[in-house]
Amino acid sequence: MNESPLHFVTLHLFFKFWRWGMLGATALLGASLGVAAVEFKSGEPAYVVARPVTALERRVTDRLNDYISKVIGAPVSVVADLANVPAGAPAIILSTNGLGLSSDLVVPADSPEGFALETRHLDGHEVIIAAGQTDRGLKRAVQRLVIGSEQRAPGLVLPKVRVAERPWIPRREWTLCAWSPELVRGVFNNPNADKRMNVWLYSDRQVAAYVEMFDWFGFSGSQLMDTVANYAAVGSREAYHGRLRMFTRALRENGQEITLWVWAAQFNNFGWVDPSVTYAPAEGKTAFDDPAVRSSFERYYDGYAELAPEVDLLITHFYLSGRRENPVL
Repeated sequence: MNESPLHFVTLHLFFKFWRWGMLGATALLGASLGVAAVEFKSGEPAYVVARPVTALERRVTDRLNDYISKVIGAPVSVVADLANVPAGAPAIILSTNGLGLSSDLVVPADSPEGFALETRHLDGHEVIIAAGQTDRGLKRAVQRLVIGSEQRAPGLVLPKVRVAERPWIPRREWTLCAWSPELVRGVFNNPNADKRMNVWLYSDRQVAAYVEMFDWFGFSGSQLMDTVANYAAVGSREAYHGRLRMFTRALRENGQEITLWVWAAQFNNFGWVDPSVTYAPAEGKTAFDDPAVRSSFERYYDGYAELAPEVDLLITHFYLSGRRENPVL
């Protein structure tokens, strides 16, 4: 886990979002009777049973281990089977096949983010099982486990839980602002604006932390905008696309979806000036068959197409195809 104060705030707010039902469709089934909370004692080794296969499973396992080790001040051992955990020691079991869950507790099958959590007494160990329908579901299970954990004596306490959940909205995406703090809708520039709030100036590590923060809020992905306001903010379309790819990489590594929202016909506005753009067709021609108009659009549309391998969905701006008297394109 990132140690910045932002992440501690994120965890607190994320817990509230879960409680308010943002990820909803919760089946609270009640903790098993007679099962104690799972406790990892400060200064003593902790154990996680996992066989991560995908890059996201490895990432989720690493995040969990990092969190536990920082809280208890001791290393976390990842083992392949519960039999490798010392007798009587507590453990967390990570699974994408539901292995170890009670027979009447099922991971929701109608969502890739579906998951289940259950505290059990298993083979002489107090364990908590975090199971996902996929590696994305496993990520949600671990997030829920971390949010519900308590940092108190004897070290890290994972309260009794028996729950199966899935999101009630399949796609939940946040959107980045299309301009930077010093540009007020392209009307004027405020040189005294705080540039620390400008996400387009973030390093790759800051971008990764920013993206992961929204994932902890419960969002499944992001809507990234490709607009002339962005070009004006960073100086060119090429420079902006380079920064945009920092976000797409971070989103992909975190198992999130990407939607690209393009302003499909505004090539001169909000601080961006391209004198070569032609909107009005020559007399007797339509926008579709006028070479100057067509080349203006194709040049910008080629830029959108370059991002196609990076995204899952495309949204076009409602001005398609621009503020023109002849919209035939």
